[in-house]
Amino acid sequence: MSRRLKKRYRTSRLRYRDKNFTGNTSINWRVTDGFGSAISSIALVALLVGSVGIVTTMYTSVTERTREIGVMKAIGARDRNVLPYFSESALTWFIGASIGLVVGVLGGYGVLSLFALNSMVRLN
Repeated sequence: MSRRLKKRYRTSRLRYRDKNFTGNTSINWRVTDGFGSAISSIALVALLVGSVGIVTTMYTSVTERTREIGVMKAIGARDRNVLPYFSESALTWFIGASIGLVVGVLGGYGVLSLFALNSMVRLN
């Protein structure tokens, strides 16, 4: 095995012994699992904070629109005149959610591939 590694990396300074590499895998998996748990915890807190911000924004928006719709109804507006307010909100939500989903998935794959390239070791 040391000959293969020396040949692959073309260096004579490194000394390798034929070892059983399975001894360190349990430690590596524990470290990786711990790191994954920490990242998941941070992501969960960020998700909760983001959700509270979105709910607050939506509540404020509904309160303001309720006043506007009340004034419109008081001066004689019909339901078909009020409907564009809700259509605008739904369209804005759909576009924002779609963009966020695409960026999140692509960003996740990008970060995953970055970590995978940095931690990949081939012994063949």
